[in-house]
Amino acid sequence: MSDKLKINILKKLGRITLNVNQSLPSKGITVIFGPSGSGKTSILKLLSGFMRPDSGIIQMNELWYDSKNKVNVPAYKRPIGYMFQDGRLFPHLNVLQNLEFAKKRAPKAMPLDEIISIFELESLLSEYPSVLSGGETRRVALARTVLSAPEILFLDEPLIGLDRARKRSIIPFIENLVKKFDIPCIYVTHDIEEVCRLADHVMLLSSGRVKDFGSLDEILPQLDVATLDTDTKLSSLFSGMIISQDKEFSMINVDIGGAIIKVPGVSRRYSGKKIFIRINADDISIALVPPKKISIQNCIEAMIVGISVDVQSPYALVKARFSDLEITARITRAGVKSLKLTEGKTIYMLIKSVSFDSHL
Repeated sequence: MSDKLKINILKKLGRITLNVNQSLPSKGITVIFGPSGSGKTSILKLLSGFMRPDSGIIQMNELWYDSKNKVNVPAYKRPIGYMFQDGRLFPHLNVLQNLEFAKKRAPKAMPLDEIISIFELESLLSEYPSVLSGGETRRVALARTVLSAPEILFLDEPLIGLDRARKRSIIPFIENLVKKFDIPCIYVTHDIEEVCRLADHVMLLSSGRVKDFGSLDEILPQLDVATLDTDTKLSSLFSGMIISQDKEFSMINVDIGGAIIKVPGVSRRYSGKKIFIRINADDISIALVPPKKISIQNCIEAMIVGISVDVQSPYALVKARFSDLEITARITRAGVKSLKLTEGKTIYMLIKSVSFDSHL
């Protein structure tokens, strides 16, 4: 297999023009992340052959599309597995029949019994799609997609519409299938938690263009868009390593850039485990001296690198750096004035609460 999926395409999409010139790794999970309307799903449809670019080249092993040389391999001949947002199971077939249908259409289909076991579908085989839960439907759809033994998986927001608990129950199936079968995956989502849990690489998309591309750790600081809008949950995202835990108080100690953050939770396998920390800008207070005798457990010493003030609102954003990381707090403009905050000033950021990837 080629070490890259090469994409260089143009496509007019209503008000935006999709303009993508990027090579994607053919190992692991590459997440395409961006707001609604940025062209994420359209990229998958163009790569799969369900839509045709206005011009360009798509190549993985073989040439799939080349406008100059009039090459356009139809969707059914491209070695892909495409899972749509709604799963699209055949309603008149039960689960086993849906899987068998996919197997018959794939000359190199994977062993059916193995796929049923991997996705824990034994108890569902006689059920029809109408009685399946949302999570069960996605598991069956994933199994059917993988069964055809594709060279690459395209997953178009496969967990959309599911509540957080169901999403977290299905994510391990996606992780495991990519690793077990060594199938590269292009995964579309606008959910940051899915990005943090699944991505090996991230393509940031904005208005049809690639804003940035790189490993998860490289792209992580850009995943939340800074805004002064009081309705927006602005937050800072960090990759952290669990170093110890306090079982008495059910707390985990996480190292992020040399700062130790205490996070609620207990893990059987904590030592050296990587997790992702999210700190909401509204959950940070700022002090000029280290605080004493307060209930807040987390305090980070940092240096202010920027202050954004919107005179049309009561709020300001204070961006500070510790180690090589940046963290943003949203406080009132009055607070900025009373503390005489300026760039270069050392501050203590008091973190009232911390969110994190809870799969420990």
